[in-house]
Amino acid sequence: MAKLISWNIDSLNAALTSTSARALLSQDVLKKLSSYDAEIIALQETKLPSEGPSPKHLELLSSYFLDYKIEWISSEPPAKKGYAGTMVLYKNNFSAKKEDAKLLTDGNRQRDAQTLCDYLCKVLKIAPVKVVVTKRTQPHRTKNGTLKSKTYGFYRPGAKTITIYDTTAIKQQQVSIKCFADTFSGTFTGN
Repeated sequence: MAKLISWNIDSLNAALTSTSARALLSQDVLKKLSSYDAEIIALQETKLPSEGPSPKHLELLSSYFLDYKIEWISSEPPAKKGYAGTMVLYKNNFSAKKEDAKLLTDGNRQRDAQTLCDYLCKVLKIAPVKVVVTKRTQPHRTKNGTLKSKTYGFYRPGAKTITIYDTTAIKQQQVSIKCFADTFSGTFTGN
């Protein structure tokens, strides 16, 4: 079975080019990720410029991930400039086609999450998984009036189903695209 790793890096630029304590921790995580020898590594919040990684970024990434191809999407307006962005590193023996699909932009999250899930299951050669996007609010657990935990989504192995809560508990609003995507990727990868 293929391995997929998903990580919210919160600034690939800082991780690759800075010497701050936080950057050094991120560099340790990059080393650890490379040791797992995963077929696919997905990074969120790369915070790269709209033109993507520089030659220096690519050179530094290649020092961690020798046998990988790299695809990226930088944030575009109305997103905050240089704020979000994603990157996928995948083994050279995999083939991928970068699509300009605008997933999660027309409000049909059920369809988009299932499409993404079907694609990942196919690439990773695992059994299909059904995605259920529910309008129910995210369950919160409290103790003595203090929030202890929130549930954004969960996986039921027996049913091979991922359930994602798409409504915030407090304001009863649709969760942000970022929160939705993070919940999907975290639930899919078991994080």
